[in-house]
Parts: sequence; C-alpha cells; structure tokens
Amino acid sequence: MQRKHVFVLLVSIISIIILVSLWVLNIQGEVSVFNGNIPILEVSTDGFLYSVNETIKICLKVANPTSSPMTFHFNSGYQFDYTISRGSIVIYRWAADKGFIQIFTKITIPPHDSIVRCFYHEPQDYFLELGIYEIHGFLVGYGGDSTTILVI
Repeated sequence: MQRKHVFVLLVSIISIIILVSLWVLNIQGEVSVFNGNIPILEVSTDGFLYSVNETIKICLKVANPTSSPMTFHFNSGYQFDYTISRGSIVIYRWAADKGFIQIFTKITIPPHDSIVRCFYHEPQDYFLELGIYEIHGFLVGYGGDSTTILVI
C-alpha cells in the first residue's frame, strides 16, 4: 500500500514540474508561425529618458503582415505581459500579482492590421532607481520584443 502512495506522489511531482515548465515556456515561448508567416511584435515606450518617479507608458504592438486573419489562442484571460530587467535579472513582472479569468480566450487580427496594448508603469508598481533597464513585452505564448530605457 505504501508503494502505491509513493508512486502517486512521484507522478504528482513530475506532473507539477511539467506543468510549471510548460507555463514558463508559454510566457517566454518562441514566436509562432501562421502558414509560414510570423506576426510582428514591437515594444515601445513614450520616451527613452525618464526621471525617477516618472510614469512610463509601455505599448506592445502585434501586427499581422499577411493577407489572412491571424487568431491567437490563450488558456485564460492572461494575454499580454511586460517585465522590467536590470542586467539579466527580471526585477518586475506586471502579471505577477494579477488574477485572470480562467476561460479560453482569443484575439483575431485582420489581414494587414494590428492591435496595441498599453500599460502605464507607475513608481508605486515598482520603483526604478537611476540606471539602465530593459522592458520586454509579451504576447503570452507567442513571443515578444524589448526596448531599453534610462532612468536619470
């Protein structure tokens, strides 16, 4: 009887490891290809130089360069995210303290069109000291792009 419990425990642990790995890959996955075409992902900010305590507008543009609609499928309402890194260390992830609806969702972009999702990073979200930061925006599960800012 005890071997059965150990086996169930091992299977559970392995399942959790696999699920966490898939979740991490979903956030930082490669850009998907639609019939040989890749959506164009661009991250931009409303500036390059920021003062300490200044709000930063971060936008992620997802463009469909094809003549067919592109549909992106998600396992929940978690569709977009951004991170702020200093060097190679992620110091802030927008979605870390958010809850998302737990239903399948999708976004369809018409041919030769795009969508833009903007975030406003406030100092109370995470205070940025003087320095250079990389902002990475994600279309969850489909890839992302990054840009650099300087806080002076």
